Amino acid sequence: HDITTFIHNSFVTFLKKIQEEIKAPSCGQVSTTMDLWSADQTKASFLGITAHWINVDTVSSKWTLRTAVIAFRGIMGLHSGDNVGQYFVGLCERAGLISAGSTKV
Repeated sequence: HDITTFIHNSFVTFLKKIQEEIKAPSCGQVSTTMDLWSADQTKASFLGITAHWINVDTVSSKWTLRTAVIAFRGIMGLHSGDNVGQYFVGLCERAGLISAGSTKV
């Protein structure tokens, strides 16, 4: 139980840092990559989302390419566009990439 709590809390802290970085004026748009797969034996399905963006240091004009895994979770249902799209939007909202009236994606 302690390791589960530790992993969860570590990810929450990590995600907050990523959200702050993505919301900063020095961050432009965010691109995403996504992978969806099923385990052969159990037929459990998983979805992973990675975000990619460039931070620009306003003083030195130095560009830094950033990449972070923003979601990894099991999913239920068909691998249809509607179902996967709902998971994708929900996970991007949770990661702070999409909010009411604004999007970084």
